[in-house]
Amino acid sequence: MHRESKNCAGYSLVVAKGGPKMKESIVVPESEGGAVARPGPPVRSGVGSDGFPIRPNVPASGPGLWTTIGMRGIRFTGRQSPMRDLAHTLGAFMRQPVSDATGLMAEYDFVLTCAPPDLSTGLAGLPDVFSALQSQLGLKLESKKSPLDTIVVDHMDKSPTAN
Repeated sequence: MHRESKNCAGYSLVVAKGGPKMKESIVVPESEGGAVARPGPPVRSGVGSDGFPIRPNVPASGPGLWTTIGMRGIRFTGRQSPMRDLAHTLGAFMRQPVSDATGLMAEYDFVLTCAPPDLSTGLAGLPDVFSALQSQLGLKLESKKSPLDTIVVDHMDKSPTAN
């Protein structure tokens, strides 16, 4: 076997015309009067009025990027989340590599709601991920070829050999 680099289809996450629409996270240290995330009262599970599950395991504050799959579509909730995490999550969602080319170095709070990628039209009126990124976050995905490291098997024996 050997390693080989091949160009494959992928995307770059970039800032759309008009700039980002996300709120930059503001974290105030506890020593300067900032709040500390403490567990709140238990939250009931079930489905909210927007068709998405209520997730009691998602903290009310603190960093992270959560994906919620609901009856109507998919929701990404970011808290103190860098753009590289969003790009990585979108890559898994779209099953293609997505690189962060936004140049945004801060951490952001955002909610992105869209239809699943395998539907050609939005589910229950939800936009596809391309439209949702632009209208909700001020970002867009641009198509690009990316080098992808692969492993090529040159030869394989039918039956195992002794060590």
